[in-house]
Amino acid sequence: MTKVYTREDRERCGLNIPEEFNGIGDECFEGCCDIDKINIPTYITSLGYKCFYRCKSLTSINIPTSVVKIGNECFEGCESLTSINIGNVQFISEDRVFVGKEKLNCIKLGNLKRINGKEIRERDVNEFVIPTSITEITDGCFEGCMPLKSINIPSSVSKIGNNCFKECKSLISINIPTSVSEFGCWCFSECPSLTSIDIGNVQFISEDRVFVGKEKLASIPINNLKRINGMSIRKRDVNGFVIPTSITELENGCFKECSSLRYINIPTSVSKIDCGCFELCSSLKSVNIPTSVSKLDCGCFQECLSLTSINIPTSVKSLDIFCFCGCKSLASIDIPTSVKEIGFKCFSGCKCEKKLKNDKRIGKIYVHCDDYYDDTCVVV
Repeated sequence: MTKVYTREDRERCGLNIPEEFNGIGDECFEGCCDIDKINIPTYITSLGYKCFYRCKSLTSINIPTSVVKIGNECFEGCESLTSINIGNVQFISEDRVFVGKEKLNCIKLGNLKRINGKEIRERDVNEFVIPTSITEITDGCFEGCMPLKSINIPSSVSKIGNNCFKECKSLISINIPTSVSEFGCWCFSECPSLTSIDIGNVQFISEDRVFVGKEKLASIPINNLKRINGMSIRKRDVNGFVIPTSITELENGCFKECSSLRYINIPTSVSKIDCGCFELCSSLKSVNIPTSVSKLDCGCFQECLSLTSINIPTSVKSLDIFCFCGCKSLASIDIPTSVKEIGFKCFSGCKCEKKLKNDKRIGKIYVHCDDYYDDTCVVV
């Protein structure tokens, strides 16, 4: 279990991180303009989001091999950082350092001059071969790699993180093996040149995305795709898509923004519908939830503007936050007694909102507010 060194801990202990901690939290040292160098202890395994953001006086840092996770924008705005000692270096590209034994991370350091005590020779990222020891490519790893034209992902990799190849505007082709079972959100967002992809586990190719997966169904939005697995593709209407009975989970954002999706049948093999799965499906009118599902996750049907009806089976125990938020055509809904909790703003903006307000049973199980809201929150 990770015990994170927070900003409050820093104000108490400064740069002397006690051994009871094994991670440095998000924004922990953000804006600490008086720090010029720091040694990360070997008992630290992770650096959080914006951990050293805008530490403008930071010139050097030592990151031990124990660190396996580095948050996005960790060293953003560190204008003076020119020297770094770091374990597990895999590659140094034009503007970043790739590190990791099992999980591949990248650190963006625009002014880097020395690494591990040596002058560095910057290299073209197209020469980079992902080592076969890597099992996961982490969030934003290649984000904004403008020179990247093509890349081969080895069969050792099982997960590609959020924003992993976002804004790789020169990326033309990519090979994704069948071993990859999890794709992060916006993985290939804003890749206008990506026209060719080799990928395993293809289930369906719709108008603007590829659906993949053996057990977990994931979708990859790729707007300009012309060839898949070496063949020209015929794009199809997503309404013609039948979810295979081998699928047990619909991953985060799987059908998000499928504007042409009007109906879909979810088989009983599916037991989990993840966050934002049908979010912004503006043409979706009705959905049947199978009895195998016990929870509708956060924002699952958020802003499905045409949704007029949905059956919630007695297998469902909870409706998460924002689940039907903004479904303005949803005039009525039958919530079975099996549902014991309804999340914050679950039905906010729905036509059935007023009726739910006046239902005494629903009022008792509706979450009034959570940690992100103050005590003035009311039942919606």
